[in-house]
Amino acid sequence: MGKVRRMTKMKKRGQVTIFIIIGVLIVIVAGAILFVNRDRIAVAGLKGIQADPIRDYVEDCVEGVVEDSLVLLKQNAGHYTRQGAVNIYGVSYLGPSTYYSNDVLERQISDDARLRLETSCSLDGFRDQFDLQIGELDINTEIALHSVSVMIKWPITVTKGENSLVINDFFSLCRCGSVCFLTI
Repeated sequence: MGKVRRMTKMKKRGQVTIFIIIGVLIVIVAGAILFVNRDRIAVAGLKGIQADPIRDYVEDCVEGVVEDSLVLLKQNAGHYTRQGAVNIYGVSYLGPSTYYSNDVLERQISDDARLRLETSCSLDGFRDQFDLQIGELDINTEIALHSVSVMIKWPITVTKGENSLVINDFFSLCRCGSVCFLTI
């Protein structure tokens, strides 16, 4: 009986050894495949990361434009410059006949964003790291009751070495604490 038990133990050890060898072979083959394809895997993993600083910079810049515009428009009764009489708080107040429509205000905010992106928010700071090709800028602003959203179509081709990535769409949403504008 003792001999049978020893033989069974030996067979089990032999089976375990085969599984260990198969496991080691799988790990070696997977490592070899990753080693051979490391360049393609590294590029695919970095493309999304490379675009983030540029995307964040553009969206932060536009958010600043919208916030500045909202302050001016609220203080000046829907105008960028002071119009009419001023109350004791330094805020203009005008009658309904002098209000601009939301279409006009949206166009003003879009024009402000375009001007800021083309001048003080240029992408020159990224040119030492990347080769940038910048396309035509298209901005669309929408004013809602409690928010102002700015959608930007601006094709920017970011190239570093042989790798290239195109960023097209940017978005900025500015929520107002109270009502942004009343639709007229």
